[in-house]
Amino acid sequence: MTNDQLPKSNYQLPTWLEVLAVTAVLTLAAVFRMGWPGLAEFKADEARLLALAWEMADGRAFPLRGISSSVGISNFPTSVWLYAMPLVVWGHVYAAVLWTGLLNTAAVGLTYWLVRRYWGWQAALVAAFMLAVSPWAIMHSRKIWAQNLLLPFVLGWGICAGLALVEQRQRWLIPMLVCAAVAVQIHLAAVSILLATAVLLLIFRQRVAWRWVGWGLGTAVVLVIPFLIHVVRQGTRGLVAFMRSDRAEQCWRF
Repeated sequence: MTNDQLPKSNYQLPTWLEVLAVTAVLTLAAVFRMGWPGLAEFKADEARLLALAWEMADGRAFPLRGISSSVGISNFPTSVWLYAMPLVVWGHVYAAVLWTGLLNTAAVGLTYWLVRRYWGWQAALVAAFMLAVSPWAIMHSRKIWAQNLLLPFVLGWGICAGLALVEQRQRWLIPMLVCAAVAVQIHLAAVSILLATAVLLLIFRQRVAWRWVGWGLGTAVVLVIPFLIHVVRQGTRGLVAFMRSDRAEQCWRF
């Protein structure tokens, strides 16, 4: 891909009509994602995640790990930290539900920002509207679930990648790598972002100021330290227990 083939920043000041349309889309997204919080699904995983977040919000504990995964291995604690934030302000289950909706409403705005910057406001408005009314996007924006926190960080990664690599604003490499690290720690489904990051850095290697990559990687490593402490404390006990469990046997059969 040559420089002429890359999307260029297409920023122009918005008109009043554009502002009105974007406001309407964001309002629609907010209503779908934050309206009627009492209708949110709430089962065992949601309760476990909320309990850990509540302990952190109350100052009773600093979680080094998240809830256990479906195969019995602990998740990273990042989702717990994120859900503790709204509980500091309001100690109610609705706070965590509304927080999920708020972050995903912000993701609709980030979608608009990213698409508008490189492909114009018409394409951005269509993309934001489609995300705002997507049934699956709405469903995964309305309950306490680690995976439901992914979208804003994935979009943050994409925005920072554009600013750092396309527009050569090198300092944005730091938040790009941090967003990638946070997304992976929220849920391992986002591990593909690490591969995409490596590919982008390889493609744009002549544009990359590697010292900023070093700062970004260093910050990402700091975020992993609490979970590494948990792993060290567990030693081989957790792995041995998993290897002997019925869940491990199911994984090998699968």
